Formats: sequence, structure tokens, C-alpha cells
Amino acid sequence: MPLQPGWITVEGYATDIPGFNLKQAAEDAKNKVPVARYGVPLDVAKLAAFLCSEDAGYIAGQTFAVDEGTTAFMSLISDFRTESTARFGSGYMPGR
Repeated sequence: MPLQPGWITVEGYATDIPGFNLKQAAEDAKNKVPVARYGVPLDVAKLAAFLCSEDAGYIAGQTFAVDEGTTAFMSLISDFRTESTARFGSGYMPGR
């Protein structure tokens, strides 16, 4: 079963992302993430451990979004509620 993690802050961010600041990340998450915090590896690990347990024995074929509610929140953002003008199946090839 796939896990779909959201913003999970890991130890390497401080060394691998230029200008990364944990205090600023916490403030950004407070203002931009539905549960008002960024995730940590333990958030994903707890779900992974559950899915490996007998308690999850009847769960199959699911993708779990461990994303602090971001996926659920998307439908409430105005940009996502604007009607698309794209017409699938046309305009991909010249003259069609």
C-alpha cells in the first residue's frame, strides 16, 4: 500500500536546502498547513507500522495521504474551484 507523504521535515533539510530555517518552516506550516505544523518522519512511521500489523489485515489497495490534511483542503481553495476551460481530447494535434 502506498503512502503519500506531505511536508515531512527531515534532518537533511538544514544541510541540503540553502537558507532552510526550522523556525521559519514552523511558522510557514502554521500558516499554510491545515493542521498547523509540518510532519516528521515519525508521523509516517506510525502509519507504516499500523499497516504492517494484524490490525490492518483487511485493508488492501489503498493509498494513504499522510499530508496534514493538505489534499482534503485543496478542494476548498478558490483556484481549485474555478471551472477549467481545458477540453480533453481536442487541441492536442494541429487541425483537430
